[in-house]
Amino acid sequence: MAIPMLYAEWEGFIKEVLQLYLEYLQKRAIPQKDIRSEILAYAWSGSFRKLSSELTLSKKVELIKRFLDSLDKGLNFEKKELEIETKSNLRFKVLEDIAENLCLDISTIKEHEKKLDALVNRRNNIAHGGREQKISEEYIEENKSLIELIMDALESVLLDAIKSKKYLINSIDGVLLTDKHETGLTQ
Repeated sequence: MAIPMLYAEWEGFIKEVLQLYLEYLQKRAIPQKDIRSEILAYAWSGSFRKLSSELTLSKKVELIKRFLDSLDKGLNFEKKELEIETKSNLRFKVLEDIAENLCLDISTIKEHEKKLDALVNRRNNIAHGGREQKISEEYIEENKSLIELIMDALESVLLDAIKSKKYLINSIDGVLLTDKHETGLTQ
């Protein structure tokens, strides 16, 4: 049971801290016009899903008007977007996709991709009735250390993103830019 519990700790941590990050961004009431496009696209995912089912001109116009009217309003995540979707298999690629949506640089965690994915695979094998496998205490300790290491690294990534305001349009690689035109940046 140690492997499924380690995975549950990992997935639960990711869901919780990323939801807290989104809530932090939402509470800041930053005008949407100042938020990075990736985060806006994530926040507006529900509206895009609704649009895809009925691709009429009036629905497209409604979405555009709603978007333009909201540019000066604070960022607002729909309920489904606040609930971080891990696809019940939080492999590294799933984490990468989530991080990309939220403008988080997780390159420092990339070196642990294979070990993390191996843990997820082993958990799935146990959870879904795969062949019985002998698991040593050493293996469990290694995975416990791996999960703690990755969780600590992600915490650092989040704190850095908050400190350097990586969620803002005028912030690149942790440098807050004051004049977009002077640096050649436009959006």
